[in-house]
Amino acid sequence: MSLVINLALQIGEVTETVTVTGETPQLDTTGGKVSSLVSEKQVKELPLNGRNYAALVTTIPGVSPGEGGNFAVRGTGLDSHVDMSVNGNQSNGNLWTVDGVNNMDVGSNATLLVFPSIDSIQEFRVERNSFSAEFGQAQGAVINLITKGGGNQYHGTAFEFLRNDALNSTDFFLNSARQPKQKLRYNNFGFNFNGPILKDRIFFFWSEEWRREGRGTVLSAKVPNPQERVGNFSGALTAGRPRDPFLTGGCDPKGTVNGNFGACFPNDTIPANRLSPAGLAIMKIFPNPNNPGSTNWISSALEPVATRQDSIRGDVIINSKMNLMVRFINEAWDRKNAAGNFWGDTPFPTLSSDWNQPSKSFAVKLSTTLTSSTVNEFQFSRSGNDIFVTTNQAGQALNDEIASKFPTVFPRVKGTGLPTVGWGTDGYPTLWHQAPWDNHQDLWVIKDDLSKVWGSHSFKAGGLFSHNIKNELTTGASGLYTVQSANGRTGNLISELLLKDLPLTQYTELDRQEKVLGRWHDFEFYGTDTWKFSPRLTVTMGMRWSRYSPTYSDNDRVSNYVLSRYDGKNPLSGLVTADKASAAGLPRSLVKPYNAGYQPRVGIAWDLFGDGKTALRLGAGRFMSRSQVIEDLLRMAGNPPWTTTVDTGWQGDTLRLADCPTCRSLDTINPGLKNAVAGVGSNTAFAAVNPDFRPPESWQWNATISREVLKDTVVEASYIGNQGTHIWRRGGSYNDVTPSARLQIAQAVRANAGNVGDLQNANRIYKGLGPVTGSESTGNSTYHAMQIWVNQRFSNRLAFQVAYTWSHAISDVPLQSYTSAVTDPFNYSLDRGDSDLDRRQMFVANGVYVLPSFKDKGAFVNHILGDWQVNAIVSLVGGVPINVTSGANTAGLAGAGSQRPNLVSGVPIYLKTSNPLQYLNPAAFSLPGVGQFGTLGRGAIRGPGLANVDFSVNKNWKVRERFGIQFRAEMFNVFNHVNLTGVDGNLSLQQVASDSNFGKPTNGQFGYLTGNRGPREIQFGLKLSF
Repeated sequence: MSLVINLALQIGEVTETVTVTGETPQLDTTGGKVSSLVSEKQVKELPLNGRNYAALVTTIPGVSPGEGGNFAVRGTGLDSHVDMSVNGNQSNGNLWTVDGVNNMDVGSNATLLVFPSIDSIQEFRVERNSFSAEFGQAQGAVINLITKGGGNQYHGTAFEFLRNDALNSTDFFLNSARQPKQKLRYNNFGFNFNGPILKDRIFFFWSEEWRREGRGTVLSAKVPNPQERVGNFSGALTAGRPRDPFLTGGCDPKGTVNGNFGACFPNDTIPANRLSPAGLAIMKIFPNPNNPGSTNWISSALEPVATRQDSIRGDVIINSKMNLMVRFINEAWDRKNAAGNFWGDTPFPTLSSDWNQPSKSFAVKLSTTLTSSTVNEFQFSRSGNDIFVTTNQAGQALNDEIASKFPTVFPRVKGTGLPTVGWGTDGYPTLWHQAPWDNHQDLWVIKDDLSKVWGSHSFKAGGLFSHNIKNELTTGASGLYTVQSANGRTGNLISELLLKDLPLTQYTELDRQEKVLGRWHDFEFYGTDTWKFSPRLTVTMGMRWSRYSPTYSDNDRVSNYVLSRYDGKNPLSGLVTADKASAAGLPRSLVKPYNAGYQPRVGIAWDLFGDGKTALRLGAGRFMSRSQVIEDLLRMAGNPPWTTTVDTGWQGDTLRLADCPTCRSLDTINPGLKNAVAGVGSNTAFAAVNPDFRPPESWQWNATISREVLKDTVVEASYIGNQGTHIWRRGGSYNDVTPSARLQIAQAVRANAGNVGDLQNANRIYKGLGPVTGSESTGNSTYHAMQIWVNQRFSNRLAFQVAYTWSHAISDVPLQSYTSAVTDPFNYSLDRGDSDLDRRQMFVANGVYVLPSFKDKGAFVNHILGDWQVNAIVSLVGGVPINVTSGANTAGLAGAGSQRPNLVSGVPIYLKTSNPLQYLNPAAFSLPGVGQFGTLGRGAIRGPGLANVDFSVNKNWKVRERFGIQFRAEMFNVFNHVNLTGVDGNLSLQQVASDSNFGKPTNGQFGYLTGNRGPREIQFGLKLSF
């Protein structure tokens, strides 16, 4: 306990603070928490891909990183997603802080605001189970980074790191397609300078860092060929042979077309006078094929990224009892030509977005020694960001051309062009363009902490108040205009869009990009007592109370559909607007506040032998978080009356525009559609957020035994468990088909009856309403793990850590995605299974080793052979579950949703063929019977694991003792191991009994791996220090 108070009392003397932190005992004998420290040595010396400190969190036990781009820490800004599940909790239930300041974009809780320069980091600690009541706003982990301050001597560092594609291996997919290696020009450079302004009183630490990266992003997709894009289908085809829906009869000798409509076009070419100008403009988005096979386009689009970070910290010793710290970080991140499905954009560089994110983090902290045993710390902070998305200049002309040829029902929102184009079949990627879009976040926080030592007790208490702002547009530009296409009338999706007089299969349009002005406040108080009951036994007891007030919109332009107020005579009766919420007994947030956020924490630490080398620790507590503060508000802003929608409904059987007054083609809007502004009906979609929505929480416990086996080396073994409750369940259908009508609908689907849609709407639970998408806090999870942690602090030229986790995470909702795919809205237990981030085994080791010196051999020999250093991170991580879906509505619901297939007994699930991409065996799955759900459980199929080694060699030189030079050669994925990811899990089983392919998969890409974690990259670096 004396260590804790000494550290607090000496906070102003920066050099002493560093010393105390470095000498903190590795073996904790004072509490029941489970936490891990990442030291300055690891941060500075280990090979970090992109010099991003977030990557080091994965070296700690119990951390399961998200798949693919959901955990991408090679870059910074929006390129770096930090989705990770810590001890089986939600991936967005963690809190990342810098000097105690919230460092998260709270819209997703998956990206960070600033990335402090590696050389400005003192250390960071991960609190990962049963941590003190001092920490809140996290049900997962608290990751707190501490920045460096200056001292009484001047020090500085200048550095540059560079990469070039000439040094790298070729991406697996590009190599397979015989495409050139992706381009890479990477420069990361900067400096820091620190020291005294006034000796013994005022100190500074100044850091500047820049990144300039031109990286080729590997992209792949199925695309139509140049002839198809202009209506000529006489050559090779990427989809079915099209037919003219206005003609009847056979085709030429090439074959007779089967189907309900049409004969072939003359010479298999759409006449020029029937081609859609808008359709031809949209077709220009597609690049030319360059690869055989169904995925016939693979390329590497150059996406330049530029960042700059300015960081300044000042420490002032006001007097012997008062110390002041002021720290400001300004970071600018800019990415051009962001294609590759970056946040949903089209994968083609012909039309892409430019993304810009300026971020800031500011803190003022005053530490006051009130008495010899009492210390108070007061902190004010502000952190936030803006995100601006604009159309890339290279695609602006095409976007404008589409806008000029594609009329809209409502006045076009400025800057928009491409509509969302969803294909449904034939394998072409959805076309989407995010720009224009923007977002603004501002978090203002005041907190105070008081520490008091009284005999054998060490008390700490404090409070927090925050005022928070999140302004965000509800949808990207393409989300305003949605074109849904199908191939039922022509047999070919491309021809469906190119025929100018053919009604769109379905079209919806919103009248505006509604902006939500999110506001919320947090109130939190805590108290904790660490009682040294005896020299060997310490008991910690604490309580934290959190009131996370629901987010409201400052302009009140949101509404919630409250199902308990539904009246069949007036379906709109359940719609409650924020400006009239009080009449319905609700606050303007339309969700009731939760005031019972009491979070008890208890810990016991027993020094088993009294020598400080073996400790048994027990800990437990309740932990709550505030996650994704604005997600539900964005959905409620899409409800009537704030957003007006037109919807043609499904017109997949309508042939002529003239026969449907409320239809449209890409080029022509029928007059009736302009007057058919959607009221409440079978096509009206509502968002319904449960007014009793609660913050997610977890009950955590652990039993840990630690032993110092050697000097500076501690081995820790833990049993860790938690029970997650009130996890967000989003995306479920509240207005699905009644169970009694399911069999009838399933039979109609199997028979391909023309009245399926009418049957579904007629048998919805709430008559007169269309789909009602729910949001509630009913999800549950469990986690049990054995975790081993070996930690040797740097001594005798060596530092290393080994983390091993053997665990099992189970949930009935996804713990990573923002929405929940509900199989049966009446039976959530069908979705109970292995969590989407359940990795049974994880082994991660890292080490820093300084080779022996050759000083006794003379200066020249030592300069050549001495002061070499090797560093490595080794990761062996199991795969996560794959969600395999049937794509068929065998159960008779309102849609296929996430229904799963049957698992065929005795047939191998995983394939081992000459094609490494063919991972799952389609024959292992079958179509369920009529009115039935599949037997395959959620999370029962596993994706491939990860095996990776990052390695570096450093050479250090000392020049006249005060100056140092370090050369670094770093190799990421040093063995160039191909780590494949991204399994296509949608079977799209043919469910129509009369079809010749009945029961067979129609998705030719099912079971194929679609991505990888990248080839070997080599980086050289040079650092000068004094």
